[in-house]
Amino acid sequence: MTLLLFLFIVLGIACVFLTLTLMRARNLLTAVQDHRQRLMKEKEMVLEFIHDIGEALSAEATQEKLLSKMTSAAIRATGARAGAIFLLDPTKEHLYAVAVEGIFPPPIPPPDFIESKVVSRSIYLEQVVKAQRIPLDDNFLSNMVKQGKSELITNGHNDPRLPRYEEEILQIQSMMLVPLRFRGETLGILAVSNKKSGEDFTQAELSLLETLADQASFSIYSSRLTNLVREKQRIDLDLEIAHDIQRLLLPDSFPQIQSVDVCAMNLPAQQVGGDYYDFLRVDDKHWGFVIADVSGKGVAGALIMTMCRSALRAKAPGNHSPSDVVREINRILIHDIKDDLFITLTYAVLNPETRELVFARAGHEPVLIYRAEESQVEAVTGKGMAIGIDSGPVFDKLITDVSVKLRPRDTVVFYTDGVTEAIDDQEQEFGRDNLYEAIRTFSRSGNASEVITGLEQRVKRFVGSHSQSDDITLMVVKV
Repeated sequence: MTLLLFLFIVLGIACVFLTLTLMRARNLLTAVQDHRQRLMKEKEMVLEFIHDIGEALSAEATQEKLLSKMTSAAIRATGARAGAIFLLDPTKEHLYAVAVEGIFPPPIPPPDFIESKVVSRSIYLEQVVKAQRIPLDDNFLSNMVKQGKSELITNGHNDPRLPRYEEEILQIQSMMLVPLRFRGETLGILAVSNKKSGEDFTQAELSLLETLADQASFSIYSSRLTNLVREKQRIDLDLEIAHDIQRLLLPDSFPQIQSVDVCAMNLPAQQVGGDYYDFLRVDDKHWGFVIADVSGKGVAGALIMTMCRSALRAKAPGNHSPSDVVREINRILIHDIKDDLFITLTYAVLNPETRELVFARAGHEPVLIYRAEESQVEAVTGKGMAIGIDSGPVFDKLITDVSVKLRPRDTVVFYTDGVTEAIDDQEQEFGRDNLYEAIRTFSRSGNASEVITGLEQRVKRFVGSHSQSDDITLMVVKV
């Protein structure tokens, strides 16, 4: 009897132990299945997120649309009521919201009247959040940028870092903040607030948001690179068009003038610049020579120079006064030149028989004359201001004619500031002294073409391997 009782007790204990073991195994299996389902769900969300972002990138979506898709995906994945993506501005001194969805509490409490706004509250608050520039001082977003670590807030009502709002819909109960980082650089912050279920966010949801943030950071970086490539392509096209325009503006040959030798060259920087030169017949006894530099580059600068060329060719024939012609050019162009554009120009008229050279200088470099008898370079200036700065009285008063009598074998050199401001590897400028010395060297015995070639080679040798930062333009007239 005692033995039988003992066996029953042992059997009962074994059954209980087995039952507990089975229950633990079932609970463990359930937990494993739940974990597996959660992982599968997270995987699906991440894949869906990557798919959505990939579609946005392939569709060449703007950065705002791309980040809006990211925000929506983060809200769906975490069950949040609202979300936002903040990026650092180029100065890295402020954060600004690029994408906002749902009732996201403004990081900086706005004026009270905003809380009472009823119509389109979500849209209105979105505009408020996007309008804010959040300084990187002591606030919960700036601390996130400085520390570069994710944060899960589960008791927002008692967190002194968060903004306070009387309206319940703006109060923060729970929030997740994840930095957007790529290759060690902080790009911004991905934030979601308040779960729709009313519960707090969990560590698992924070991990999911971090995974999405990693993908988002890569996408943001890729989008920026893509935009840079597109911008470069646009600029390259702009420069190519402007280059074609500039080539059409420059003469394809030099005039054949009795007793006068003429040559010129233009070496544009970065495909195209704003330099221009030209020759034109004023009448049977006079020739005109012009050299100019427009401050704007690209198509805008090329178009302004086209207008300048057209105005010059319309007003120069029959007029022996360069200052009169330059005044007319300014009157024609002043209303079409934007505030950030202007043209420096020298226009000269030469009578080959008398060797009288008359020129007007609109803010351009001095006219350099190599006097063969003295073997010296003379810089002739004269008053004047750039075209496009003043509409009339001041410009008209300053522009004057300067008359110079040339002697046999004298050489006149017109140039743009790209010559004297050419920089070598030590950041030293070529300067006027080097230019004067080179003019003396090559003008003693060389013709106009040889002078041009010598000056060009001298500048290039000085610059060496340093990249050319401005156009180099020279025009030589030898009598």
